[in-house]
Amino acid sequence: MTNTANTTKHRFFHLLSILFLVFTFSLSSCRVQQAKASRSSYFSAGEGVYTSSGIYLPSPDCKAYTYHSIPPSGSIIDDAIALGKKFLGKPYRYRGPFAWPMDCSGYVRYIFSCFGIHMSGSSHDLAQIINRIDTPRPGDLLFFKGRNKRSSRVGHVALVIEVKGNSITMIHSTNSRGVVIEKLEASPYFSSRFLFAGRIPQLRSTIEALEKLNGKSPFDLIAIAPLFPQGHTFPAVLSTPLRLPTLERVASQS
Repeated sequence: MTNTANTTKHRFFHLLSILFLVFTFSLSSCRVQQAKASRSSYFSAGEGVYTSSGIYLPSPDCKAYTYHSIPPSGSIIDDAIALGKKFLGKPYRYRGPFAWPMDCSGYVRYIFSCFGIHMSGSSHDLAQIINRIDTPRPGDLLFFKGRNKRSSRVGHVALVIEVKGNSITMIHSTNSRGVVIEKLEASPYFSSRFLFAGRIPQLRSTIEALEKLNGKSPFDLIAIAPLFPQGHTFPAVLSTPLRLPTLERVASQS
């Protein structure tokens, strides 16, 4: 009887070890794919997590909430716009204490870097990593020709902060006026140079999920799944309670 009991316990703990390894592997392999774009110029610093609905949540310790004291609203889009407005009136290529000057692309890049979304390069470079879209939403980017209107090369970028019907409001860093808010259709200069709109890859699932809220709070979606750090979300395979075998069940199978 003693040998049988020992054998049963051995099998039980062996099975537990296997289940633990499967659980660990599931966590390590379920990194949300939206956290990495397919192009080498875009990368994730691992400073946020995704809900199972695809909404990106910045770290509570990210620079936007700590250094810039932006109150977290539960929506990175609203928080990014709030941070962008803090720089209204700052001159073009304003640097202050920051790592790079705020020209048009530097301004956009800095805003999102404060939430753990890091991009590099000029407005032309940013245009290479975004997903082009037909219908921009707040949080998306607008791309324009530069000073040479006859050229099709991207030379300027702006952040969409509001969309009402066919009216698009944007915030951007301009050569002559610094950081300003204006309506695209009300600016002859920029409306005549508009090329296309684009969505930051890491925010694609977030904006699409927020579109489905229809006025509900982002927290309605945030609460539906546990979160893991460094870009992990709760694996679908573990979304139901894991039933561990009992000694009786192991014994009955031997």
